[in-house]
Amino acid sequence: MRDLDSIIEEIRQFSKANELLSYREVEELQNVLYEDEVIVHITIGSVEGYKGLFLATVYRVLFIYHNEISQPKVLEVSYEKLEYIHVKQLNHYVAMELFFAGTKIEIMDLPPDDAHTIKD
Repeated sequence: MRDLDSIIEEIRQFSKANELLSYREVEELQNVLYEDEVIVHITIGSVEGYKGLFLATVYRVLFIYHNEISQPKVLEVSYEKLEYIHVKQLNHYVAMELFFAGTKIEIMDLPPDDAHTIKD
């Protein structure tokens, strides 16, 4: 697992770093990311009404949020299992659907530029 200071420094490289670092989910990244895992892109989104961090790493895509009783939750899909990604425009934001193994995760309220960067 990675140490929190190195994760914070990595996030500081992104344009929305101050906003991203204000999320408590950042602290959970030290328990989730592999030692050699690099964040390719990170943004803010929501799943089933829960706001959190949505990120693409060199190995997988992750959505980290806190549920109604403040427990951290992690949804993850490795690139090998990812079958299809669909991005659809919803007013000023977009939704991204990740399809894998007969299951779908829909990430809502993503900034369009971030969603397309993650899809690519």
